[in-house]
This record gives sequence, structure tokens and C-alpha cells, in this order.
Amino acid sequence: MCFGFGQSVLYNDFTLVSTKNELCGLDWTDIDFKLGILHVTKAVQYLPDKGIYEDTTKTKQSNRAIRLPNDMIELLKEYRAEQSRTRLLMGDQWHNSGKVFTNETGGVINPDTISSWFKGFIKRHNLPDAHIHTLRHVSATLLIAGGVDIATVSKRLGHANKSTTLNIYTHAIC
Repeated sequence: MCFGFGQSVLYNDFTLVSTKNELCGLDWTDIDFKLGILHVTKAVQYLPDKGIYEDTTKTKQSNRAIRLPNDMIELLKEYRAEQSRTRLLMGDQWHNSGKVFTNETGGVINPDTISSWFKGFIKRHNLPDAHIHTLRHVSATLLIAGGVDIATVSKRLGHANKSTTLNIYTHAIC
């Protein structure tokens, strides 16, 4: 995996509070680069008997539009250019899935690939053991601790009910 992949995964997961399944489901067409909006509308799943497949998000509320910071837009533009260069080098070996995060040949990735990559990242940088989902929790906790209201955080997380957000993140309020 290229550096742009990891950098983009980390920044996306932390700033967007997305799940690894939602990250794997992102298509380039889900990003409005002019308006700086990302549309989360699907997720990628893996089941041993079914393989890798695209599915809906967990709930209707999980479908959401998220405003992206300008530096995220620039990072994604750089990553898209890097992916385009790889596609040209691969020629007809490239599988044009249209996904933002792909395997080496452009295909859809198993969400566990992101978990494995993150585990290696943590180890390479001698960081405390954590899971990729930890970034989602840290981001949500920082939003709440920074004074962002529960309704906004809940919507950003894609929770169906504010009570879910409150049950998970009460420690950040106290």
C-alpha cells in the first residue's frame, strides 16, 4: 500500500468519524471536490461464505453528508492523482472499482485490510496498541469535549438515535 493510502485512511477515519466498512465503500463519485462534501451512502462487508460485497450502511441515519476540511480535500486530490498514476502503470491489470481505497490492482478491499494496515502502522511507530475504530471514538470524544452538541456529533457518527451517542460518550460530557 502506498503512503497516500495510509495517510488518507487515518485522516478520513479521524476527521469523518467513519467506520472501516464505510471507508471501504467510498467511491470517488461520493466526494464533491468543489463543495467539499463527502456522501456516506454504503459500506463494504466481508463474510467467508459470501466474500467481499457492497451493502447499505447500518441504518438510514448512517447515510450522511459530511463537510470536509480544505486540507482533507487537498490530501484526497493528491491521493486520487497517485491512484491514477498507478492505474496507468497497471494498464489492463487495473480493476476500475471506482473506490477511493483499493487493493494494489484497484479492486474493492476487505475492511479487515484497513485494520491490518493500522495494526502495522501502530507497531512500526511504537504507539500504544489501538484499533482503527479507536480513531472514531477519539474524534467523537474530542468533538463533544470541544463543545459540539450531541445532536451534531450523533449525526456525524451516523447514529440512528442521540441516545446511542450519549450511552457511548457520556464520559466526554462529565
